[in-house]
Amino acid sequence: MQPIPILDQVVGTVLSQRTSDVNSGRAFTRLKAWFPTWEQAAHASAGEIEDAIRCGGLARQKARRIKEILDAVEEREGRVDLSRLHDLGDLAAESYLTSLPGVGVKTAA
Repeated sequence: MQPIPILDQVVGTVLSQRTSDVNSGRAFTRLKAWFPTWEQAAHASAGEIEDAIRCGGLARQKARRIKEILDAVEEREGRVDLSRLHDLGDLAAESYLTSLPGVGVKTAA
């Protein structure tokens, strides 16, 4: 079985904050339906992301945070992908993740 991509996990965790698993799952599914790739989501406006995740609650704040994370990843990596973190040790990967906007130690773990 293929592991869940790191960026999926990070965005999923943002969506799970202060909401039920059902609503955060629904929001993640809608986000991926609207934007099948993270590149598409990164190039969307925060408002478009907000519309996609509205069913998850706190959509404005979460959309802004997701957009900031995607933009930071694209700026640092040259693409919207964190798969290279698999090649890092746990501490280095955690340090990278916690340097992203709004990603704390709990999310990084």
